Amino acid sequence: MLCASSIPSDKRRHDQSLNAAEDRYGAEKLIDGEWIASSEVSRNINPSNTNDVVGEYARASANDARAAIAAAKAAFPAWSRSGILERHAILRKTADEILARKDELGKLLSREEGKTLAEGIGETVRAGQIFDFFAGECLRLAGEVLPSARPNIGVEITREPVGVVGIITPWNFPIAIPAWKIAPALCYGNTVVFKPA
Repeated sequence: MLCASSIPSDKRRHDQSLNAAEDRYGAEKLIDGEWIASSEVSRNINPSNTNDVVGEYARASANDARAAIAAAKAAFPAWSRSGILERHAILRKTADEILARKDELGKLLSREEGKTLAEGIGETVRAGQIFDFFAGECLRLAGEVLPSARPNIGVEITREPVGVVGIITPWNFPIAIPAWKIAPALCYGNTVVFKPA
C-alpha cells in the first residue's frame, strides 16, 4: 500500500477519507485523499494460522509512486503553512481514533503478524500515544538557543518543514513504527508518502 494524502483544510473531505478508510483493510491505495483500486493485489495470511486470510493489500506501481509524490508535493505548501492548532487537531484526532479502535486494530495486527493479542493491542496503544505526543509537540514548537564558544556569535536552532518525507517501514511493528515516523513529519509541517513493508 502506498499512501499520500494531501490533508486538506477542507475538513469535510478529510473526514470523508477517514470514514471511507474504516471499511477498508487493504486492496486499495490512498493517494491524494482518494482510494484507488489496484490492478495487482496480494493476500495477507496469518502466519500462525495459514488458513486465515486477514485481508488483501494493493501493490503499488511506479506510476502510483509518482502520483503519490506529486500529491504530497502539491499539498506541501498549504500544510507547511497550516497553523499549529490545525496540525494539533488532526494529529489529536488520529490519536483518538487509534486509541478508540485499539481492540479492533490490535486483533487485526495480531492476526497479521502472528503476535499475541496483548502484543497487538499494546502496539496499537503505543501508536495512539505517539500521535498524541506529537499532537502536543505541535503546540510546543520552539527552537533552541545555545551558547557559542565564539564571542559575539549566537547559535539558534529552528525546526522548519523540509518538504515531502518518504517513509518505508519494516513488517515487524506495522503500526508503531509508521507512527514514529509519520507523526513527527506531519507535526513539523512536512507531507508524507508512506509505503509499508
